[in-house]
Amino acid sequence: MPKRSVYIIILTLFLCSLAAFASADSDATADSIINNLYPTEKDMKIDVPGMKPAYKEAAPENYKWDTALQIVEMNGIIPQWNGPSDTMDNSFASMIFRWSVAIVRMGIFIFQLGFSTNIFADGIKEIEGQIQATTNTIYGQVFSLASLFTMIFVLIKWINGEKGKMMKLFFGSFILSGIMMGLIQNIGDVTREASKLSDGVSIMTLNIANLESPSKGEQAQAGGIKRMMETTNMLWKVIVDDPWTIGQFGSVDAPQINVKESNELKRKGVTVSTGGTWKTEFLKYEPGSDERKALVAVLADQDLEHSSPIASKLMHEIGPPVRTQVGWFALINSILSLILFGVVAGLMFVSGLLLLGGISVSPFAPVLPLLGEWGMRVLRTYGVFMLRFLLLKVTATLYLSIIMLLMYIVSKFSFHYIVKQIIILGILVTAIILSPKVWKSYVQGLAVITGMAKRATERFKKRGTKEKVENVFGQHSRRNPRLTNKGPNQNTKANATEELMSLQRIKRENPERYASSGLATRERQLQQQIRNENLANMGLPQLQAERKMYENRLNAGERLSASERQDLSRIQEMERNRIRSMMSAQDRVALDRIWGEGQSLHKQQNALLQQQLADPTGFLQRGGDLQLQHLQSQLQGNQLRENELLSAYARLSGIGSADRYKYSESEREARSSLRNYLGAGSQGVLNRHLANEALQAMDRRRMNEIEAMGMDELRNERGAYEARLSENEVLSPADRTDLEYIQHTEWQRALENLGQNERSQVNSLYDTGRSLEAELAEFSRQQHESPALFAQRGGRSRVTQMENAIAENRSELQSLLIASGAGPAAEIFRQHAENRDIQRDQEVEQAQQEFGMRERQLRDEWEKIERVREQDPVAFESNPMAGRAREVRKELNNIELGRMSLSELREEHAALSQVQQKTPDMIERMEQIQNHEQERILASVPKDRQSDLQSAWKEKEEATQELTNMQMERRSIQTAQKQRGFFTVEEQDRIRQLDFTEVHLTERLRAAIQEERNVLQEVGDEVQTFKTPDIDQIVATIRESTEQESNNPSTMAEWIEQQRKESMV
Repeated sequence: MPKRSVYIIILTLFLCSLAAFASADSDATADSIINNLYPTEKDMKIDVPGMKPAYKEAAPENYKWDTALQIVEMNGIIPQWNGPSDTMDNSFASMIFRWSVAIVRMGIFIFQLGFSTNIFADGIKEIEGQIQATTNTIYGQVFSLASLFTMIFVLIKWINGEKGKMMKLFFGSFILSGIMMGLIQNIGDVTREASKLSDGVSIMTLNIANLESPSKGEQAQAGGIKRMMETTNMLWKVIVDDPWTIGQFGSVDAPQINVKESNELKRKGVTVSTGGTWKTEFLKYEPGSDERKALVAVLADQDLEHSSPIASKLMHEIGPPVRTQVGWFALINSILSLILFGVVAGLMFVSGLLLLGGISVSPFAPVLPLLGEWGMRVLRTYGVFMLRFLLLKVTATLYLSIIMLLMYIVSKFSFHYIVKQIIILGILVTAIILSPKVWKSYVQGLAVITGMAKRATERFKKRGTKEKVENVFGQHSRRNPRLTNKGPNQNTKANATEELMSLQRIKRENPERYASSGLATRERQLQQQIRNENLANMGLPQLQAERKMYENRLNAGERLSASERQDLSRIQEMERNRIRSMMSAQDRVALDRIWGEGQSLHKQQNALLQQQLADPTGFLQRGGDLQLQHLQSQLQGNQLRENELLSAYARLSGIGSADRYKYSESEREARSSLRNYLGAGSQGVLNRHLANEALQAMDRRRMNEIEAMGMDELRNERGAYEARLSENEVLSPADRTDLEYIQHTEWQRALENLGQNERSQVNSLYDTGRSLEAELAEFSRQQHESPALFAQRGGRSRVTQMENAIAENRSELQSLLIASGAGPAAEIFRQHAENRDIQRDQEVEQAQQEFGMRERQLRDEWEKIERVREQDPVAFESNPMAGRAREVRKELNNIELGRMSLSELREEHAALSQVQQKTPDMIERMEQIQNHEQERILASVPKDRQSDLQSAWKEKEEATQELTNMQMERRSIQTAQKQRGFFTVEEQDRIRQLDFTEVHLTERLRAAIQEERNVLQEVGDEVQTFKTPDIDQIVATIRESTEQESNNPSTMAEWIEQQRKESMV
């Protein structure tokens, strides 16, 4: 039967029952029209002696908010116009609240109808006799025929050799039939006991919502009715009575009537008792009556002394806005309560009717066990049907009791009224949202209890029969051509799935025959076919989700299998084709041209790679490596243009940043390879230019992609990098740059909700901390590159100080974020800081390893160079290895000098300075020593004075160099004069210019030396011992060096030749 027909039948039964109750005689009070619409508690047999329903303590129509505002008021004999806005607002609020009252009253009636009516028990009483008579008639007429069917089934089981099933069927059928017959004969007692059990459990669950225990001696039915009435009273109070009291008097506790108010009311003809509540008096009278008007006038009189001033003020201008808000909350809560309580209770009532209908057909139940397995299945289904509706009342009662308990607890809290209403609103909304899940869990639990789920699973497992397995095996063994047919009716997904299941069954039951028949290939083909059809039926978002799954695995460092790589390639191709279908004709042509160029470039690259493998030497001689690099750069540019075009259309299609063409593993590898290529040195201006452009474009695209991510995507991307860091993996420069930008973007997003001043304070602390972290990283790397400088600058103690400063900065920043209400930002900052610490430690450790490895490589290379030099020193200078020897010697000198203290550097520099004939190696080493000395001295100078010292050094170096050049020029002039015997006029003028310039340069040099000495006097003892030579010593040294310049060899070759001549002499 279609679901629509079932819903129509249920609705019809509910409306008919509702009409029957509504047409019953009503003894409701005549002063309530709303209560007269519904049957009384006596008609519904739910009246409790001594307990009056809360909705009948006062007529629901009396719940109206009164106001003293009038459109026209008389000021003496002059009418005064007050504007209709406030009066209309009060009327609108009262109208909203009256709707809420009517809806709650309807919900209470439906709740009572579903949980407390005895329609089920009354119906059993009416049809009990007819059921027994019908059972006897059916059993007497059909028993013989049913027994014959049973004997036939038993005989069939005996022939098939199933003796166990035969005995089970024979005895089970007659025993179960007898039991069913006994139950039907006592159907009234059985159903009453079952109903009593269900009512008892329902009463127990209803007690959850009532914190007071039932009194001793209460009967089950009476106790359940009392609990149900208490529940309805609480519902009326929470949604109707409290909101009305709040809107009328400004508090849940209504104010009392004082003596002055009582006297004024008596003067107006209304008799009240002093100490009574205004709420009671207001609800006694109908809105618009003379008594109600008198109450309004006295309460609104601002000249009287009221027990509750706020109640008097609510009768004027401030009342309508407050009542409108309260009315809307009450209306929303009433609608939600009607949806929740009304629908569940109505479903309960209909389930009782359906259960009664199920009992009406119970006379046929004793015959069903005699009809073999078919009859057993029908009987089992019938039993599950009856049990489902019998347990429905217990489940629904438990669910609503939990909701009522939460509402009861909230009503007792000392919250503000609006807070209470919001919490109750949240409870009702949550309960409505969770109702489908509760119903699903109820149905699934019932299926598990009755064994329906297990039998369904077993039936699913038995879909492939033994005949189908043998048939499939025979088809493969004979290589039936029908299996390779590509017709539309053969290779559908359903046929492929069925065939695959059959092959898997063969694989489980007979592995040897499966392996010998070559069915594994066919199984892989079927799996690939099903996967292709699934991908073809996917939309673009599903394809992108599949691709993202693979990319997450790649980002986590996992390697894909060959089949998974093919699957990823197909997904990417389908995704590109789907986006291509959304393009305009012009862009589609452009994309096809890009794809064509890419395929051509790939073919050329493959051809070059084959040539490289075939003839590596000839490949290098022909410049094949440069051609290959150029092709790789072109491929990167081609891929970049394709990705930009696809990404643009992905954004236009509304997919969003999370579903665009993402950063892939191949692009990550391309960025790393381009960085390595650019860092390897100059290998052609054109290729480096193209590679640099491609790398910059990739970096820009990656940055744009990160900026387009949401917070969840940024967190996931950062989590992938964190997983790699936790596994002690050292990130590449490209990955470090990406992680830094991801953290920067996530940090800026987290600060968006802060104010301008708070954000500036946070950014100031953040920048200070980052500068401290950068300084610590740089200082830690010096520990291995220049141990002496590291020790001079403070060593481990300074590292500890910097770490403490960083910790204090982070603590202050986190405290500021928490105080500003940015707790998530504080957590993000903490995670970022931990990642930076791990990354800094890894970088320092990697730098140490690389430095040690580099030193070992240099020393091994220097030993090889020395062996070559010893064989033929003269020929070595013309060898290209000589240039490399100077580079290696310079790097080794830097490593050695980095381990020497400042005093050791000065001693060696002084020793080398005393050598008269200096070799080029000595000169180069003296320059390196001087650089290291300046570096050590600069590290000891305060930061604010380092620039002054560097300027003095630069000025001294320039002046010294110019003086040296001038002395060289003067020496050449004097040499020419000795050869000629006299000075020319030009030479005399030039000498005078040199003398003048020398004086000026000497003054510059003197000022630089004085500045240098002033700075050095401000630092430690070790640096103060550095005696800067005065101007006379420097000038003398310059003159001495220029005099020896002509005798000193300028190159290593000249020095070796000079040493050879001297040895020959």
